[in-house]
Amino acid sequence: QSSVNKALYDKMTITDITGKLVIKEQKVILDGLIMNMLSGKLLVSGVYFTPEGAIPDFDFKMDIKDFDLPTAYQSLGTIRHFLPVAKESTGAFNSVISLNGKLGNNYAPILSTLNGAGLLMGKNVELNEANLFKEIGKYFRKDLFKQVKVNDFTTNFIISDGGLIVSPFNTNIAGQDVTISGKQTVTKNIDYRIDFKVNKADLSEEVNNYIGLVPGAENISKYPLGINLGGTLDKPEVRVDLTEARKLVETE
Repeated sequence: QSSVNKALYDKMTITDITGKLVIKEQKVILDGLIMNMLSGKLLVSGVYFTPEGAIPDFDFKMDIKDFDLPTAYQSLGTIRHFLPVAKESTGAFNSVISLNGKLGNNYAPILSTLNGAGLLMGKNVELNEANLFKEIGKYFRKDLFKQVKVNDFTTNFIISDGGLIVSPFNTNIAGQDVTISGKQTVTKNIDYRIDFKVNKADLSEEVNNYIGLVPGAENISKYPLGINLGGTLDKPEVRVDLTEARKLVETE
């Protein structure tokens, strides 16, 4: 029965660790281990296995409460891998996740071996001059995405061989209703879709002029606008899709 007041993992401080640990047959079994970290709390159960002559692996179930986004980015390589946008954000997240994989010599997960699934909930998230939204912002009025507030959201996700698949979820970004879905690979290639319902006044002059060429545009206050994200997380490629907007205008 463990009780640890303070522990240091890499540069991350963990406090008030309590719970049951069982060591047998080259396994460490965590049974309801609770700890405070990253301005929140973690409950973890599962197995860390060290078979002789093989790479250690783990199979954990985790319940994460109120982890601070920027602190998590600085402290955890898995967050830097899956959520690099956390670097330019404030806010917190909750997650319930089952995750398994193998550990390297430095006890960090080997990203290409990670598999699992879970639920992610964002809380009070704001993005400050995120590079991704600088590209998307070209299709909207100036400075709309300079400081971006994201409404609280919940989404399901799957982790497969270090890649991430995000189920469609709805939220509001910078005052615009959006639906987001897509996937990314372990090598950071991305294929995401963001479907906006955009206030007409928040579109760029170029986009408004393009749609306005179609008779009936003057009768619509909100347009459907699709954004396809390709390329990589480091260098996203943004393509705008106005197909649904033109269809809507043509039916008016």
